[in-house]
Amino acid sequence: MANIHTANGLPTYLFATVEKQKLKSVLNKLKEVAYIHWFGSTSGRYDIVASFKGNDMQKTYAAIKEIRSFNGIVTTTSLFPFEGHVKPQKNGEHAMGQVFLRVDKPAQEMIQSLKSISGVSEALAVSGQWDVL
Repeated sequence: MANIHTANGLPTYLFATVEKQKLKSVLNKLKEVAYIHWFGSTSGRYDIVASFKGNDMQKTYAAIKEIRSFNGIVTTTSLFPFEGHVKPQKNGEHAMGQVFLRVDKPAQEMIQSLKSISGVSEALAVSGQWDVL
């Protein structure tokens, strides 16, 4: 079977809610998932965010499926951007936060506007509940 790749090489994200008493255990298990680029705990709607290494959708799906099987995972939301801008980051540098936006203008215009803000490292158009991540 041929590998399926995202058309644009943009990062895929997984957001998960976790049973509170299982958070530490889940974070430790995430260290063992081979295709994760980085992950961390967060506050708010989700407990964990993870980014995947490349644009091989089969490997990404396998990693997501593995994470969903962890004891303590309650829900997951996967976001596969179809358009966006990613600024090159220094080795080991990761986003400090994510913002989900619903916009009333084309996502391309919003991405262009966000690119000009110095602290914004990624602006990604996604389909679903939000328009831009």
